[in-house]
Amino acid sequence: MEDEKQGNILMFSLEYPPYKGGIANYYENIVSYWPENNIYVLANKSKNAASKENIYYQPLISNFIFPKWLPAFWHLFKLVKNKKIKHVIVGHVLPLGTVTWLLANILGFNYTVILHGMDATQALAKKRKKRLTKKILKQSKWIICANSYTSQIIKKVASPQNDSKIHIVNPGVKKPSQSITDNQVEKMKNKYRLNNKFVLLSIGRLVARKGFQQVIKAFPQISGKTNDLIYAIAGTGSFEEQLKKQVEELNLPMQNKIIFLGDITEEQKWIWLKVCDAFIMPSMNLNGDFEGFGIVYLEANIMGKPVIAGQEGGVADSVNHNINGLIVDPRNLNTITQAVKQLTDNQEFKKNLGKQGEKRAREDFDQQKQTLKIYNIIKNNQK
Repeated sequence: MEDEKQGNILMFSLEYPPYKGGIANYYENIVSYWPENNIYVLANKSKNAASKENIYYQPLISNFIFPKWLPAFWHLFKLVKNKKIKHVIVGHVLPLGTVTWLLANILGFNYTVILHGMDATQALAKKRKKRLTKKILKQSKWIICANSYTSQIIKKVASPQNDSKIHIVNPGVKKPSQSITDNQVEKMKNKYRLNNKFVLLSIGRLVARKGFQQVIKAFPQISGKTNDLIYAIAGTGSFEEQLKKQVEELNLPMQNKIIFLGDITEEQKWIWLKVCDAFIMPSMNLNGDFEGFGIVYLEANIMGKPVIAGQEGGVADSVNHNINGLIVDPRNLNTITQAVKQLTDNQEFKKNLGKQGEKRAREDFDQQKQTLKIYNIIKNNQK
């Protein structure tokens, strides 16, 4: 095989912007900060996605043919041949890992598998999938886990010889491309009447594992201990109606203190992270569905805000208790209440967590440094 250092690289993913979410951003950041101008993207076609230089959007999965990943096989085959791809970074062990594994045997390229959390647990949930996943991982050149929790899961099922090729590379974080102005912050505060309020913020897909329902359950207790508290929830998802129903069951004064923002833009996200006093996402592990890392915790940190996080899943890599935030038992409403109370009652403590969080995000999770780690692994330049 031609030396990989002279060949092109392909990022192969079902999730890539304009698809929203931490995983999509993770892959986009790798591509954006890749040190060489030799990386391409093959991503699943999604709404408002238009192919451009180095990025190709194609319908990779079909519900009308079997196997469903056959379109992905064809599109990967063409791109590997046309762009002389020597190494594929595959973002979904199933089903895209299957496609990559099969084609690697035909075309002779190497590949790296990236795993985040739920993708790993789902791939290992059934015997057939587990056998296939083991084959994919065994043949891979490298295995990159986005957090130490997922790394532990993979090490339990991978053969011992795979241990040396498993690496942990956390997602990186970057500040918004444009600074958020005081005027933008004031406009948002005035729009939602947030002046002189303590603003607690959640951002994410509205699904059960994020734990937003736990904050709503605890809200009467939290609000009873903390005057002038507002809880803003940004995002949409399958759990949205359930969350709104929970709020409707609260008394009217409590209902008025919880705001559903719906789907917000990237710019609005950063404005809200500047507006808020603290970010909260007490995520939990629900039958193998867990938060793989939680880049949004670091996004809040880089804006100088403390965070409250659940103790389950891969969150331990992103949040250090009493350093950049507070870790709570997401199933215990008292711990959620006490964490919020710590921040509302002790402004100096809140400020210090925010400062420490910003410093840690900048120094330990710089996106360029994190991408360089992946680059060096794939180029076999590890020190």
